[in-house]
Amino acid sequence: MRTSAKYQVIQKYASKYPIIRMCVFFGVSRSGYYSFLKRRIQPNRESALLGRIQECRGSGRYMNTYGCHRVQIWIKRQYGEYYNYKTVWRVMHKYGLLSKIRRKRFFHCGEQIRTYPNLLNRNFHADKPNQKWVTDISCIPTSQGPLPFHHSGFV
Repeated sequence: MRTSAKYQVIQKYASKYPIIRMCVFFGVSRSGYYSFLKRRIQPNRESALLGRIQECRGSGRYMNTYGCHRVQIWIKRQYGEYYNYKTVWRVMHKYGLLSKIRRKRFFHCGEQIRTYPNLLNRNFHADKPNQKWVTDISCIPTSQGPLPFHHSGFV
């Protein structure tokens, strides 16, 4: 059982049972219980940050693609308030506000070395357009895995 849930039970039955006995029963400290009560009275620190993040996401067309670093910079420019980017990330993660776009990663197509015959032999001159096409495809990434390119002899 979470400690905060134990504190909530103690708070619920504080008028019926002694607090010290309930703290001993649940195995929590009395000072921890009172600091829990004090924290509940104080306003939530991340609610203001959450409002700023939601405002940033709703303020422009591409703002919902902003990550924690760019949201942090936007809040600093708009309001002059500094938040650590880790705090911004934690709040965005907690409320499901992380950006949808992720950085593309390098895709490894395999360790195989493929060699193909040099059909052009450095003769790049063409009489008409679209006679000679050259590319560097070694594999095509798909959702099921890399699709290897097999040389068919066309140039």
